[in-house]
Amino acid sequence: MSITPQLILRQRQIAIREGVNIVRNLLKENRFPNGFTNQQMFKAAVRQPPPPGFEPYKVISPPQPKFVARKLQKWEIEKLPPSIAPTHPEHPVRSVKFLKTEILPILEGLKLLKIVRQPRVVNIEGEVEEPLPTGKVTQQKKKKALSDMEFLWKAIDPATLPKPPAPTPPKVVVGTEVGVGVDFSHLNKRRRRARVEKVSNAVTRMKSYRAERENKQSTSGNVKLHV
Repeated sequence: MSITPQLILRQRQIAIREGVNIVRNLLKENRFPNGFTNQQMFKAAVRQPPPPGFEPYKVISPPQPKFVARKLQKWEIEKLPPSIAPTHPEHPVRSVKFLKTEILPILEGLKLLKIVRQPRVVNIEGEVEEPLPTGKVTQQKKKKALSDMEFLWKAIDPATLPKPPAPTPPKVVVGTEVGVGVDFSHLNKRRRRARVEKVSNAVTRMKSYRAERENKQSTSGNVKLHV
């Protein structure tokens, strides 16, 4: 069966969907309460079995270099096309790059993950590293302090997310019954100007009538209260 672009795209979409499910399940199990790096999540994800019937990634062989009769120089070897096979083509999370660029950003967009920069304290094996130097330090220690910083992914507690703003009530438009909001663009300039003026006068009379009615109601209420 030949490898077509449609086949590659279909496998990619399925891998992203299943990879997101695997990482979400790991987050639900609270595997990384203190956060995780891309490598840590990748190692934990590939330990999870692929879903039944998952179709592995179709490995594409890199183009072979042209035959040369002489020994290649070092710089020529470095220019040879590298293998593009992922480390785990049989798994939805097939590589660290795939996890970093395709799966984790989706969870970040869903407000399930955030990336933070903090001191590197404990690695995946649980080995405690030296704390960062404090106080007055030399330039060499400053460089080391920068190297001891790392970017970690952390799960977001839904309770800490800001509540969505309440929907704004619809704006009350006065005068819709006399033509406010009606499109008059189909009329010529003279008729359009006359129609706008007519609607404006009708709205003015309506407001005046409503104000007069409200004034009468408030006056009658005060009279009853005094009696």
